Amino acid sequence: MAQFVKAPIENLQQELDQLEFNDITNREAVVARRYFPLIFGDDFSRSDLTPINAALNYGYAILLSIVDQAIGVRGYLTCLGIHHVRTDNAYNLGSDLMEPFRPIIDQWVSQQKIRDFTPDIKYGLVDLLNVAMTYNGQQTILRNAIPKYVGHCLDYLAGAVETIQVEVEIPNEVSSHALNGTV
Repeated sequence: MAQFVKAPIENLQQELDQLEFNDITNREAVVARRYFPLIFGDDFSRSDLTPINAALNYGYAILLSIVDQAIGVRGYLTCLGIHHVRTDNAYNLGSDLMEPFRPIIDQWVSQQKIRDFTPDIKYGLVDLLNVAMTYNGQQTILRNAIPKYVGHCLDYLAGAVETIQVEVEIPNEVSSHALNGTV
């Protein structure tokens, strides 16, 4: 994270170090409120109706859909989550499991000079499924890492394995192909 935030992250790390099982102290929300302004500027808020937020939401929806697909393929219900438990969210489990991959969206969006939420932005976000990355020490692309990751998580939740390893590494700069610049 530090390599693409390009700002001091000590306060974020301190908050993350206090994260407890089941996040009963709501550290994740505290970190998020500090994380996004570090990337997008002090005036940035995730609740604002801006092209940047539209791009983030679209990218997260793409991640959620591929995670939910991997959950469904294995015969599990997407509505039964771990931390996300709202009854009006049909994708609670996917919302839980997509978390390690959200920084890929954040990093790509932060590298763009987004003025409007255009079809080029949408294409760039969909194309992130092809981003080269390392998952558990193996080179792969995002679209192939997610089903492996979901399978590992579901095996753990079902009690088929006692531990799982989840290590996600993304390059310092997520390629945007032809989209570098103002779009």
